[in-house]
Amino acid sequence: MPFPARAEHLHIAMISVHTDPWGEAGTGDVGGMNIVIRETAAQLVAAGHSVDVFIRRSRPDAEGDRRVGERLRVVALNAGPAHPLSKGDHEAVVPAFAAALQDHHGYDVVHAHHWYSGLAAERWAQDARAAFVQSFHSIAAPVASPLD
Repeated sequence: MPFPARAEHLHIAMISVHTDPWGEAGTGDVGGMNIVIRETAAQLVAAGHSVDVFIRRSRPDAEGDRRVGERLRVVALNAGPAHPLSKGDHEAVVPAFAAALQDHHGYDVVHAHHWYSGLAAERWAQDARAAFVQSFHSIAAPVASPLD
């Protein structure tokens, strides 16, 4: 997919199925990937782009759509139960998350974080004719294991 021609202002969707990047670092699954997503989104906004970060609603009282900065919002999608899941349980909610993404339109770039997010977002990005970026952050391989 070629990069959008109107790169002066892009509407970017970032996908984070298994964690809210604005959660408190060091609690639950909030760690390095969250900081990377938050800081990447902030830098993209500072460069003049708008960013929507899509997460899975993991609390019944979570707002569906919240502004966290100018041209930066977090959108919590209903996909699976509205409570935290263990990492191993997120794969089961990927189809529901992917279906919920279909209600959102107008993105130039879709950036998925972690393989769950890539599974949920790749087809959506293709259908929208948006550029697709995948960041794995980790592959869950045991420390010091060979990857061949």
